[in-house]
Amino acid sequence: MEFGCTSEDEAFRAEVRGWLAEHVGGAGDRRTWERVLGRGGWIGIGWGVEGYGNRAVGLGRQVVWAEEYARARAPARSGHIGEKLLAPTLIAHGSEEQRNRFLPPIASGDELWCQGYSEPGAGSDLAGIRTQAVREADGGYRISGQKIWTSLAH
Repeated sequence: MEFGCTSEDEAFRAEVRGWLAEHVGGAGDRRTWERVLGRGGWIGIGWGVEGYGNRAVGLGRQVVWAEEYARARAPARSGHIGEKLLAPTLIAHGSEEQRNRFLPPIASGDELWCQGYSEPGAGSDLAGIRTQAVREADGGYRISGQKIWTSLAH
């Protein structure tokens, strides 16, 4: 397997490095930074599909992005749960209606997602959680249980 970068990959690296040099430091808070990333098309580059407000690049260029992001000391992300957990699930298993509803605002940085799984008596042990969702006759769900914290939620 060849691990070297092509000239196209190096051009991509130069684009990333230039974009980050121009934008890191001027975005303000982490919430604003997510929107800056979204306007640049940098959220969801690993989704494997174009559209939904993002650009799709292969694994090699995702690595280039991550390397340059770290090198630029760019701000910590606050939208990674929607980008890295929810979006791939919707792409693989969601309906087109769900993808059209949720992916564009994630890719633009306008919607942030959180996860809640820590419970009394279980902590973060997913095998020990007790919360349940039961489908109701009207198609909605009744959720029972208790959470002690939710990541990145207010």
